[in-house]
Amino acid sequence: RTGVAVRDGIAYLAASLLPWRESFLCGVDAKTGEIGVSGTFSVEHEDATLEGSILIAEDRLIVPQGRVAPLLFERESGEKIGSLPGGGGVTIVLTEAGDVVRAEGGREARPGQIGVFRGKERVASFPRGRAIVVRPSAYYVIDQEKLFAADRADNQLRWQRTVDEPLEIIMAGETLFVGGRDHVTAVSSTDGKVTWS
Repeated sequence: RTGVAVRDGIAYLAASLLPWRESFLCGVDAKTGEIGVSGTFSVEHEDATLEGSILIAEDRLIVPQGRVAPLLFERESGEKIGSLPGGGGVTIVLTEAGDVVRAEGGREARPGQIGVFRGKERVASFPRGRAIVVRPSAYYVIDQEKLFAADRADNQLRWQRTVDEPLEIIMAGETLFVGGRDHVTAVSSTDGKVTWS
């Protein structure tokens, strides 16, 4: 349930289903699927439910686990080295600067949130965040009925706008497209003005 991530001729993947059954994290030769050359491995792990996209962060692999925090593994050996702080979720992104941005699962009593981590330190948190776009200088976040921009350097609010039932967000050029239940709204990323709806 992880998909495959490839770097430097090694394909990383995992086989995992239930936390009370063993899970396998593998690094195989991307051309042959074989294990045996440097950097390849097949490691069995207990108490893990590996699911969601595998991220490669320099010498580490980051693997989401659904309801609990993502796990960290040595990229060279597949050995477990800990977990990220915070809650679970399978949506996870690695920024160009190496920060980890992830949706942390929640329940009705405690809505989910989006956290940004540098190593194990939380550098930004959006407690009601539903979706996020990360650019070099700003975060663009859907927060219940609002869309807002926050500066990445100091997390200060740049602008915010009420948007009707926002569910998802993508960015093309300098335009943010916010998808709702039955409509799309285009918003300028520089000032938050609606360009069409």
